[in-house]
Amino acid sequence: MNQKKRLVPGRPNSRDSILDAALRVTARDGAGNLTLDKVAVECGLSKGGLLYNYPSKEALLQAMLERLLNQHLQLMEEEYETLKGQPDATLRAFLRAWRHDEQISMDASLAIIAAAAQNPGLLQPLKEHFRDIYSRICRESDNREQALMIWAAADGLLLHRIMDVAPYSHEDKAAMFDAMLRLAGDVPEGETVA
Repeated sequence: MNQKKRLVPGRPNSRDSILDAALRVTARDGAGNLTLDKVAVECGLSKGGLLYNYPSKEALLQAMLERLLNQHLQLMEEEYETLKGQPDATLRAFLRAWRHDEQISMDASLAIIAAAAQNPGLLQPLKEHFRDIYSRICRESDNREQALMIWAAADGLLLHRIMDVAPYSHEDKAAMFDAMLRLAGDVPEGETVA
């Protein structure tokens, strides 16, 4: 008999398992079709077990956003540690972290965008994150306008990927990131990033 694994609410892995299930539902059914019922079935919990961990769809989406931000911040801070004290360290760390954006779940990003259309308040942590990045870039850069333009261009490439509207290849995207990194002083002219 095929039985689904039951998770005990409150165990450390329950919340991560629920978020993983929410990502699978989003990837399979689309961001607009994410429901608590589907997530409960996907992770093998009763709806009550799911609600114990995330009392609403909004709470689940907030947790998905926090996880996404934490993944990016972890990648970015790892890069920043190698660049600390150098010019444009935050901008360069940001570019390095997003250059290999395959490591970040685009399904979570799309679910959050869809949810934000219904409740813009869900984007508050993202706004705070952007304010922090903006402040750091402005403090560290000798050429503030160029640094902010590079940052905005990188975000544009990311948005193209999230929305699945990029007209260019993965190779072209990588070349654009290399160019941005060169402009930010990260890569000598004529070299590419590994």
